[in-house]
Amino acid sequence: MRKFNLKSLFKKQSSPDFQYSRLEYVSSIAELPKELGDSIFIVKRGKIDRWVVFKCPNNCGNRVEVNLMKNQYPFWRLKVKGNKVTLSPSIIVEGCNAHFWLTESRVEWFKFENKDYYERANDKH
Repeated sequence: MRKFNLKSLFKKQSSPDFQYSRLEYVSSIAELPKELGDSIFIVKRGKIDRWVVFKCPNNCGNRVEVNLMKNQYPFWRLKVKGNKVTLSPSIIVEGCNAHFWLTESRVEWFKFENKDYYERANDKH
C-alpha cells in the first residue's frame, strides 16, 4: 500500500520557515514559564506525553497547546528525535490563521488550496 502524503493537500507558502531552538520537559502546564521564547515544552507525567506547548510562530502572541492524549479530540502524534520535535497532523492557530507543520522543530508554512477544505478543518479544531 502506498503511503499518502497529507502535505500534498496544501501549498507551501513562501514565508520564511522558523526553527525552535530548545526542547524542555515539564510535569504540568502550571510549570510553564509566562514567556515561552523559542522553546518547545513537552508536558509529561510519568511516561506519558500529554501536551506540547510553544509560542505561535506567527508572532501573534498566542500560546499553542497541542493535545497528545488519544482520549481527547483532537489529538496529535509526537515524534522526538534528539532534541527535535515533529507533530502531525498540521496545526491551525485560530485567531491569526496560522497553518503549519512542525517537523524536527522547524515550522513549515502552508496554506489551504481549497477554501472548503480549510473551513472543514477549522470546524474540527
